[in-house]
Amino acid sequence: MTGRAARADLPQLTRLWQTCFHDSEAEVQAFWKCFEDKIGIFCARDGKKVTAMLCALPVQLIDDAGDSHEAAYLYAVATDPAYRGRGLCGEILACAERALRAQGVEYAILVPAEPGLFALYERYGYKTAFFRGREEISGAACAGKVEKIDADTYFSLRELLLFDSFVSCGPDYLTYQATTDRLMRIETAGQMHCAVCAQDGSELTVKELLPYTPEAAALLLKHFGCKRGRCLTPQGTLPYGMCKALSGAPLPQNCYLGLVLD
Repeated sequence: MTGRAARADLPQLTRLWQTCFHDSEAEVQAFWKCFEDKIGIFCARDGKKVTAMLCALPVQLIDDAGDSHEAAYLYAVATDPAYRGRGLCGEILACAERALRAQGVEYAILVPAEPGLFALYERYGYKTAFFRGREEISGAACAGKVEKIDADTYFSLRELLLFDSFVSCGPDYLTYQATTDRLMRIETAGQMHCAVCAQDGSELTVKELLPYTPEAAALLLKHFGCKRGRCLTPQGTLPYGMCKALSGAPLPQNCYLGLVLD
């Protein structure tokens, strides 16, 4: 049986999340705290046992003309290992899509957790629509100023720097992202940038840098005192995210999907 989850299901949902994604309880609780009242949570049950889940977070898809379309980012799609191979993923996706379509949502967006899952989601009507690049950070840093900023400031700066077609997420996304990553503003000669950075010892991962320049990436590497780093870039050919039109509208083309709460 599939349907919407209730508040009483949160302990089971938390355990299933941890089983499938290996996040700490504190990380999962941070997610519930940021999004619990703003998202749809769908689950499958075997009696009273929650066996599969997904969260639908509201986002806006901005097209090339600047028009906004209601969309949902499907996150934490998970099935209990003991119940895999029974078609629960397809059932819970269909359940969520019906509810979202009834609410006027035009697009469902998701990011497969591993390359092998792209084929799985294709079976359910999802198409690869978002691509990224990945660059090793090297070269000399440009002169500039780097500072940590809060979620609201990052959101405002990000919206100013994005153009053409992109997926817009609210400040809540940034608040949650800041529980594990650092939100940064970079000022260089004649240019303002924003970046989401994750440091692991001497290695730096820049999950978003808008606009991307090798010099700004090198400045971040220098700021964090890291020896090695990589930067995900808006332009590239690496399959990244998938989309399904719930209303018959055309799929987005050359659309940027950046922050996916990874």
